[in-house]
Amino acid sequence: MTVPTEVLDPSGIDTDVVVIGSGPAGATAAMLLADRGIDTVLVERDDFPRFHIGESLTGAAGKLLRRIGLGDAMEAAGHPIKHGVAVYGVGGKNRFDVHVVDVTDDGAREPATTWQVRRSTFDAMLLEEAAARGVRVVRAEATGVLGGEDGAAVRGLTASAADVEAEIRSKVVVDASGQTAFLSRCGVTSAKDRGRYDAQIGVYAHVRGATRGGDALPDDTRIYYRERHHWAWFIPIDAEIVSVGVVVPTSYYRSCGETPEEFFAREVLVLNPALTELCTDAEVVGATHTVANYSYRIADFTGDGWLCIGDSHRFTDPIFSFGVHLGLHEAEMATDAIARVLAGEVPMAEAFAAFQARAEGGQQIVSDLVDAFWNEPISFGYLAHFKHPDDITDLFAGRIYGLDEPSMGLASLRRINEVAVEGVGAST
Repeated sequence: MTVPTEVLDPSGIDTDVVVIGSGPAGATAAMLLADRGIDTVLVERDDFPRFHIGESLTGAAGKLLRRIGLGDAMEAAGHPIKHGVAVYGVGGKNRFDVHVVDVTDDGAREPATTWQVRRSTFDAMLLEEAAARGVRVVRAEATGVLGGEDGAAVRGLTASAADVEAEIRSKVVVDASGQTAFLSRCGVTSAKDRGRYDAQIGVYAHVRGATRGGDALPDDTRIYYRERHHWAWFIPIDAEIVSVGVVVPTSYYRSCGETPEEFFAREVLVLNPALTELCTDAEVVGATHTVANYSYRIADFTGDGWLCIGDSHRFTDPIFSFGVHLGLHEAEMATDAIARVLAGEVPMAEAFAAFQARAEGGQQIVSDLVDAFWNEPISFGYLAHFKHPDDITDLFAGRIYGLDEPSMGLASLRRINEVAVEGVGAST
C-alpha cells in the first residue's frame, strides 16, 4: 500500500482533528474533514492491507461512496456487483429476497446496485484516498487522552511509535477504533453494556470453487438459516473467492470437539441443503477464522472535544452486514457536526448531541431488524416478502436515519420484539 506517513514528532503534533483508526469509518471521516479544509491527523497502529469480514455493502453505503467521489474507484477495483440479498429458510425453503433499490426525490423506488468487497482491498483504497486528499497519516498507537478525566474536556491524545512518545493536540478527537473502543478503555465514554449475542461464535473462511449459480444472481449475498442462532453467509468478494461463514451457539461449537477447520468443513455441508449445493466442491483459501459474536452499546458517546463513530460505540450481530454502512454514514454525520462547530456556526454541545441522537436512532433500528429476525424468522419473512416489502427493503438498504415516525414495517418488527420479550407467541 502506498500511503505517505508522517513520523511521530517527539515535540508533538498540532491539528484541528485527530482520528483514531483507519478502517472504513475513520478513513472516511478523515477524508471528508480534509475535503472541507480541516487539518486532520489519522492515527493507525496496524499494517495495511489486513484481513477483515463485513464484506457486503448496503445500497445506501454504495450510494454514499458514489456521492463522495469513489464510484469510479470502486468500479475500477472490480468489486462484484450486488443486486440484493437472498435469505433461505430451513431446508433451503421459504426463500425471500431483499433487492437493492434507490428512492428518488419524488418517492419512487428504482432498482439499484451496490458492491461486495474484499475488505483488505477496500479498506486500503479508502486510506489511500484519504491520504491523497490531504489527511496526515501517522503510524503510531494511541495510548491515552489529553484531559478527559472527571468530565474534563478532551484536547487530543498521547501516542507512541517505536521509542517515541508524543502528544497529538487537537480541537476534536474522533474515535474510530472499532471494537477496541479506545475512548471507552480510557474511561472517557459511559460504560460499555454487553448485549444479548455473546453466546454465539462465527467460524469463517474464504473459499474457491463454490458454485455461484442456482436461483440467485451470481454475486448477490445469500443467508442460510437452520434454526435460531444457527445461520451462514455466502458473499462473493471477487471473481474466484467467496466469503463463507457459519454462526452458531458457542455451546454447540464446543460440543462438537472439532478444530475450526474441521468444524467449518463439516458444517457448511450440513447446515442447509441450499448451502451444501453451492459448497460441495469448495476449498478453503488461507486460514479459517473464529470470532466471538457479541454485541455491546455505549450510551453516551460524545462529549466536550470528542465523539465516537461506528463500532467504537455500538456493535450489533452482523447478520446483514451493517457494520460498514453504520461506520460510513456516522463518519459523514460526524464530519458535518465537526465542521459546523469549527466554523463557529453552532456550539459543540448542541452539534454533538444532535449527532449522537441521530446515530443512536439508526443503530437502534438495525438492532430492531436483527432482533426480529432472530425472534421470529417466519414472521420476519412474511413482513419482508408480503406485508411490508417496501418498508423492510428500505431498512435493508440502510435508510435508517432521520425517521420522524417509524414506518409500518418497522413498527411491526418492534411489535415482534415486544411480544418475544413478554414470552408469548409473536404475531404480525
